[in-house]
Amino acid sequence: MMPWAACHGGVDHISDLGDDLLLHVLRFLSDNARDVVCTSVLSTRWRDLWMRAPVLRILQHKPGSTDDGDDSRFNDFVHNVLARRACGGADIDRLELYAWVWPGKSRADVWLRHAMRHTVGSLLFNVGRVCVSDRRPARVELPTTTRATQMSLQLNGANLLLPPAVEFHKLTELTLGGIAFSDDDGPRLGHLLSSPSCCPRLRKLTLSGLYGLHDLRIDGGALETLDLSGLSVRRLDVDAPRLALLHAQGFFMHYLDDDHTSLTVRAPALERLRTSLESGRLGVQHYPVQLLHQCRPIHGHTCLFGPDNLEDDAMAGMPQLPGVKDLTIRFMSRGSHYLGPTVTSLLARCNNLECLDLHNESHIQVSL
Repeated sequence: MMPWAACHGGVDHISDLGDDLLLHVLRFLSDNARDVVCTSVLSTRWRDLWMRAPVLRILQHKPGSTDDGDDSRFNDFVHNVLARRACGGADIDRLELYAWVWPGKSRADVWLRHAMRHTVGSLLFNVGRVCVSDRRPARVELPTTTRATQMSLQLNGANLLLPPAVEFHKLTELTLGGIAFSDDDGPRLGHLLSSPSCCPRLRKLTLSGLYGLHDLRIDGGALETLDLSGLSVRRLDVDAPRLALLHAQGFFMHYLDDDHTSLTVRAPALERLRTSLESGRLGVQHYPVQLLHQCRPIHGHTCLFGPDNLEDDAMAGMPQLPGVKDLTIRFMSRGSHYLGPTVTSLLARCNNLECLDLHNESHIQVSL
């Protein structure tokens, strides 16, 4: 098959370019891996170039827009693309994979292994919902090595099976989201995240929607940014001498038995704490208040309020916060007076406050 220009009497200047320039052209098709793969039919010159494309973004349509046959064909496409890239051996600078339907354990293992082995830059691996007709628990094994510098694993409720040790020596940013663990995985996960032999360069860690962990300890010697939300843990212990930014959003730590939970954070170099006050069954959730009370960030605290965060009497049990000197309050108000008592109650507990910054995140017009 000849390129369009040659078929119509023109001159195909693009195919005469060197490989480096053609691979650069393929970067502009990175929004859809199908377009990148389809360049292989342009001519023999283009046949195998896609196997060296530096950027791949494999995206499935949203649920409801495809039938079961489309889901199966998409999974076949992903499997074939990753397998051929693995055979070719070329590195991938950025790989993004979004699959809405669980492909099965064997394929999920192969996909993640190929992705982690051949990606040298940024890897986003997002595998979606489990098929309701398959009652077996969705599981995927975490490979022991990767050369990626940034990695995000979003498993949407599937179990991640952890090896005893990993070699993620170039990894600087890691996100784990929507992942289920076994009850005794906490120590192993903490070791993988903390050990200098596993992730010695890890500077930014995001943990969101992790389930099944009882205890988690993070000793981050190089860690600078920690973002926590939706952790189902009983005990959380963080020791990070270089930690500069700590984000603890929403119900970032929750467990069925509040009486047997604990939080410890040691971050002497902390510059900014960002947390939110949420109303739970026992009033304001305890752990954001504990962070406000114990942490002494250099550049102050940021506290978030939403329109439905707190009940009128939720602040009653909050202690004094003498360590809060520089405070930023960001809120979403349903009316001009809705959060007034809550903010006033918080400020009354900050008896050493020196600097206050208020931000209304949304301006909602209320008709009376």
